[in-house]
Amino acid sequence: VIAGDVYDAADRSLRAQIRFRDGLARLSDAGIPAYVIHGNHDPLDGWHAGLTWPDGVHIFGAEEVERVVCRMDDEEVASIYGISYEQRNVSENLALRYKRHPDDRFAIGLLHANVGGDPGHEAYAPCDLSHLRESGMDYWALGHIHTPKILNETSPAVVYAGNPQGRHPGEIGERGCYVVQVDRKGVPTPQFTAVDTVRWRLEEIPADTLENEQDLLDALESCCDAMRSRASGRSVVCRLRVTGRSALHRSLGKTGTIDDLVRNLREMFAASEPFVWVDRIEDETRSLIDIAARAKGEDFAGEFLRLAGQYGEDSEKRDMLRKSLSALFEHRTGRKYLEMPDEETLSAWIDEAVVLALDRMVEED
Repeated sequence: VIAGDVYDAADRSLRAQIRFRDGLARLSDAGIPAYVIHGNHDPLDGWHAGLTWPDGVHIFGAEEVERVVCRMDDEEVASIYGISYEQRNVSENLALRYKRHPDDRFAIGLLHANVGGDPGHEAYAPCDLSHLRESGMDYWALGHIHTPKILNETSPAVVYAGNPQGRHPGEIGERGCYVVQVDRKGVPTPQFTAVDTVRWRLEEIPADTLENEQDLLDALESCCDAMRSRASGRSVVCRLRVTGRSALHRSLGKTGTIDDLVRNLREMFAASEPFVWVDRIEDETRSLIDIAARAKGEDFAGEFLRLAGQYGEDSEKRDMLRKSLSALFEHRTGRKYLEMPDEETLSAWIDEAVVLALDRMVEED
């Protein structure tokens, strides 16, 4: 069962459609039927090629929830219920349309939706667990959330399989599908199975105890080695974040230092098999300067820190800051590529600017 967003866009490429068709053909040749719905990324009103789908493939329409009976060796084993998105924006609670047929031996609900109002994802076909329970399904196979998770263990089992391959640095960790065993009493047991080829990782390297550049090099190399050993034979694309108050803060801030570290790690790990590719190193270290103590001082740095601190507390000052940034973010060219930062991003920028300015004013000793 495939719970939507097979493709990344409504106007899916011909190559993508052919590859999906060929993948389903491999299943069909092995005697495995496939049941597919379309979601917000690949609604039915998008362009699709006139391809012939393999035997045993059923693609659900968008007019109503459809019930399809699955048989193996002429024996009815399950009923699959599903509905596709006709267009991208679906705000209806589609879960309310699902009703179990009294003759079902085992009922599977195939749905693309935001269950429980996950704030990190758009509210397509929003519903609650209670709506899924009321349908009478034994198992819910959900799409839309890319991270694998089990929302409910049993009665019914409610599962997001996630995507089979992380696509960008925000989709870290194992990616795959769920293989579900069903016992004679109709109780499902989902087992996550990783099928990704390349694994994305974000790792933090605490620099508090690192005294020099050699210590940092050793820590970075050790981190890359550890990621490769934990990836179960898969290649890794990673971002490394160096954190903490450290004597290396000033060195890392020098032009070219981060680029040189990235280049060195790529030369060491990118040519191996499986490879580790360092996408970037992020410097989030802080100076050894005690900012809280300096903010109490009567010198220029203390006055600066007290003034900067007001931007975290005074909404009028933050509004002034946004207004001063608008020349860039609302410029007829700039606004094509930039979005005005949200409150969390703006706060991070203020913190970064304070540390950068303080480094220019005060020696660490």
